[in-house]
Amino acid sequence: MADSPPLPPPVPPPPPLPVPALPTQASGLAIASMIMGLAGLLFQILGIPAVICGHLAFSAIKRSQGRVAGSGLAVAGLVLGYLEIVFVAALLVFVVYVVKPMRTRAGAAASSSANFDLAHVALPKFPELPDSAFQTLRRSGVRVAQVDFRTANPGIKGLPGSAMKIRVYLPPGEHAPHSLSCVLVAPAGTNMLVGNDLDDFDGNAYHAEALPYAEAGMVVIWYSLDGAHNEDGPGIAKGWSTAYGAFRAAGAGTVNGRNALEFALHRLPMVDPARIFSAGHSSAGTVSLLLGADEPRLRGSIAYAPGTDLEKFHEKLLATPMSEILFPGIRDFDRKASPKNQVARLQRPVFLFQAKDDSKVPLPTTERFVELLRLTNPRVTFQTVETGDHYEAMIEQGIPAGIRWIKEMTTSN
Repeated sequence: MADSPPLPPPVPPPPPLPVPALPTQASGLAIASMIMGLAGLLFQILGIPAVICGHLAFSAIKRSQGRVAGSGLAVAGLVLGYLEIVFVAALLVFVVYVVKPMRTRAGAAASSSANFDLAHVALPKFPELPDSAFQTLRRSGVRVAQVDFRTANPGIKGLPGSAMKIRVYLPPGEHAPHSLSCVLVAPAGTNMLVGNDLDDFDGNAYHAEALPYAEAGMVVIWYSLDGAHNEDGPGIAKGWSTAYGAFRAAGAGTVNGRNALEFALHRLPMVDPARIFSAGHSSAGTVSLLLGADEPRLRGSIAYAPGTDLEKFHEKLLATPMSEILFPGIRDFDRKASPKNQVARLQRPVFLFQAKDDSKVPLPTTERFVELLRLTNPRVTFQTVETGDHYEAMIEQGIPAGIRWIKEMTTSN
């Protein structure tokens, strides 16, 4: 068999066709991160989305295997974004720990200087007080007289303090001019939105909060507060609003206290002008503190279990829609009538007393007031007793302590 012709050599396969390179594109997230980072220089809040977009851009670039570019843009956006976040955080720390406390202190100072500003309220005419007006209390020999200012101010309406009443207590015996201390005491038992009248001067008259000072040798003026409210009378809501208006016009009783002081100077020659004190229990203790802040002629002020934060005390009332209707301007009134807002002006000696088991006035509230007052007034005496609640502690232990304090004040330099 003839040999077959040799086969031709195999043809090599053609070379593979070149794969065209995919075009590289910049990451939209990287661009967005850069843009927001730049805009964040003006609006720092954009630093947060700049950081988010920058991290998302880096993840997308890594997964693209070189098809997506823009890592430099993402880095720039991240750097700017983080710097802006740090700036915002530092700004917040500055506001919270520096600016806000400064504003709080400034607001407290402005609040402390905000009082009722009643210097423009004129004095009423004062009735005469002849010896024949006095009666002698048998047990103590203290002489007592009650005076109605309306007898000297007939027909006068709208003048705060012109229709008030006072009850004067004189120690037994004759007294030389300027020989006795004097204590101005208001009646307690109000909610510090209305005032209080004096009870009738008869055999059942209430003397417990005034007589002990007179028995200790001091002149006492027990004075009414404008805006007495008859809770049993007709038109209860209107009565509350009217009484509040009168009480507010009298500066939460400070006009009444000033008038009582002026009466002592005009009609009671035995009173030493340099030894006049204010005193009061509960709501009357509040009035005593306010008078101490408002009246530079006082030697000092005494407050037994006083209300010192009316804004807190009236908190529930202020939350009701009717509060501003019945008591117009009540928020401003409470701010001015709260002794805690008057500490900067309360620079004369102060004596405070309270039982630890007081069920009416929380002891921590009084303790906070004392701490605040002592920041600007070193002449603060605060005495507590274990028991006695709101009233009995004041009668049994508070007033005797207050009398001792007055005697120490008037015998020391």
